[in-house]
Amino acid sequence: MKTGNIGIRNLANIGVGDIDPYETDKRKYKAFEKTEKVKLRIGVFFDGTGNNRYNSDSVYYNTKYSNLPLKEDEIPKIKDFKSFVIESGSSYWNSYSNVALLHDLYEEKTKWEQDLKTQNLQLKFYMEGVGTLRNEEDDMIGAGMGEGENGVISRVQQACKSIADEIAKNFLSKTKNHQ
Repeated sequence: MKTGNIGIRNLANIGVGDIDPYETDKRKYKAFEKTEKVKLRIGVFFDGTGNNRYNSDSVYYNTKYSNLPLKEDEIPKIKDFKSFVIESGSSYWNSYSNVALLHDLYEEKTKWEQDLKTQNLQLKFYMEGVGTLRNEEDDMIGAGMGEGENGVISRVQQACKSIADEIAKNFLSKTKNHQ
């Protein structure tokens, strides 16, 4: 089954494909006959709206406030941590979501493992929840409407860029190690 320039060989093994980003035609370009198969497994964990593990780390899980769970009347109303008031109900006062916990459990293999002429690379990415940004005030427009620089589309674009950058970094380090 071929779709565009990605051919999926085994639907039970999702994420395995032959990728030819330059759309080379092997009949015309004999130099490309020798190919190296790469199996990429990428786990992308999009946290829910208003959830951000990094913000939770800085306040909710801060050792200064170790008596968990916190009660709303114990939340400081002053600018202890940031240049803005961290209000109750913001991403700073959330405990980790299940998405963040699953991200922690997902196994990442960034070393190139070779088996049967196939390179295996497994990566994981955590994406902050819509309407939040690390160490910044929560964006109510982004959270409420899913738009803007902290909206849904922006989060997907950020994930795609992060994935592409990490893959490029791994391929560059692999080629440098084999030269």
